[in-house]
Amino acid sequence: MNKKHAFVYSAIFLAVAVIITGFCFVFFGNKVIKEIPKTLTVQKYDDEFYLVTDYSGEFGYQFKLEQFIGNGYVTLGTVESQTNALNLSRQNLDIEAGQRYRFSVCFTTENGAGNSAYSEALIWTPVLTLMTVDYSTVNFDLEHETLTWRSVYLAEDYAVRFVDKNGTTVERTATTNSLNTSSVEAGDYKVFVIARSTNSSMKDSYAGVGIDVSIVRKNVIVNVERNNRNALTITTTQKVNAFEIYQNGELKGTLNVTAFETVSGNYVYRFDNAGVTLNAFDFEAEIITICSLENGNIIGSELFRINWFL
Repeated sequence: MNKKHAFVYSAIFLAVAVIITGFCFVFFGNKVIKEIPKTLTVQKYDDEFYLVTDYSGEFGYQFKLEQFIGNGYVTLGTVESQTNALNLSRQNLDIEAGQRYRFSVCFTTENGAGNSAYSEALIWTPVLTLMTVDYSTVNFDLEHETLTWRSVYLAEDYAVRFVDKNGTTVERTATTNSLNTSSVEAGDYKVFVIARSTNSSMKDSYAGVGIDVSIVRKNVIVNVERNNRNALTITTTQKVNAFEIYQNGELKGTLNVTAFETVSGNYVYRFDNAGVTLNAFDFEAEIITICSLENGNIIGSELFRINWFL
């Protein structure tokens, strides 16, 4: 056998060897994975959703993502992963509360030729929690008694809770990101703003850290009536605990509140023994005035002139 023939035979042998090696690699090196992932769940960590399946130290993973659109499920894509957890919040899914999604996963080989069958599909309808109000954006305008904050995406209204030092809570509802606090008594409060929605797939936001708010108001004496020689009825805009009465600018006595009633949003105080308290009065005085004293977050009123004579 001459050299030419020897070279041809060697080339043929080498080609056959390559073909056989490739054949063996395909049919033996890429054996189809018979094992199928058994579990697939959606879990939430730090406000992000993860698709989690069985751990395998031998294989990779391929997640299939689908969404129900129109009359059926549409494949959004497949994602290769080297770990058994896929961050759904970073897959450009545009996850929306109440929408239907379908997920499945398979084990993968290096080149994909021997991937396992897909797992049983997981149907997921997300229930989302509204974002917590950013308290760095909360502002209280004392002059206009207005509480404002940055709007929360998808919130339909807000529950605003005022908690005083005794733990007593007063709640008001705001349909926008603003609330007038005139219906809340003056005082020092820890205020919490909770975003809400009527969508059953949206949970109320967490209350968060809250913010300290002091509601301060100045009292106004609306009216003073002398019912008889010893009785006074005083009507004010705020709840107070004492009044001072002056004669020609000189303090003549103090009336301490023991009881009151509310009438049309005002506070009414009746003193049946005012004459005993004010027995130092010179009833010939021309100018008799009265004012309320400061009471916590209530600023004392201006002097109100009354007619002491019946």
